[in-house]
Amino acid sequence: MGNQSAKSAEFQAEALTQYAKAVKAGYRDERYRPLIDDDTVQAAHDFVGDQRLHPMFLRLCGDKRFDLTIEWLVLRPQFRELFDASIIDQARVRLARGGFGGGGS
Repeated sequence: MGNQSAKSAEFQAEALTQYAKAVKAGYRDERYRPLIDDDTVQAAHDFVGDQRLHPMFLRLCGDKRFDLTIEWLVLRPQFRELFDASIIDQARVRLARGGFGGGGS
């Protein structure tokens, strides 16, 4: 469980760095920050598992800033162990729906 805990902390750090980059680039979603401050892995499950494509996700995809989405982080090889296959597949599907054709590595 220690490795899972360390990996979760690494995922949270990456999500917070990603959020800071998004804000610096002019993408601010006030609802998102508190969620990643708390349980980032659960927040990723909630976002990726949601069938709705939220306006900020659509904006990021429209601007080809896939790298600033939580789906992008979920698909990074070093974080895949935190998620089951259905969440990984859903992240892939959501990015494809947003116009991304790669694997997010």
